[in-house]
Amino acid sequence: MSQKYEKLKALLKELFQLDQPDLDFGLYRIMHAKSGEVTLEEQCQIQVKMRKFEREQRRQRQEIFKVEDEIMGKRDELIDALERRLAQRTEMVTLFSIRWAVE
Repeated sequence: MSQKYEKLKALLKELFQLDQPDLDFGLYRIMHAKSGEVTLEEQCQIQVKMRKFEREQRRQRQEIFKVEDEIMGKRDELIDALERRLAQRTEMVTLFSIRWAVE
């Protein structure tokens, strides 16, 4: 039985030319080529999704710019307040003096 099996295996190998990698035109290759194709409907769906994602991306960028503008405004206000505090001059003036004595 082993001899018959080996003979069948050798015959199939020769018939399908499994030992020649350059002749790989089998079902596996055809199936993979078919799975790589994209139909017109799938292309349309992909384009619709891409357009939706691009719109969302633009909206998010606009939101980021809006928040950045708010942050820059608050930062400028804080810097201005700090500059005003640093510009304040302090002066010591004697308003009154108290003298006392302990007896």
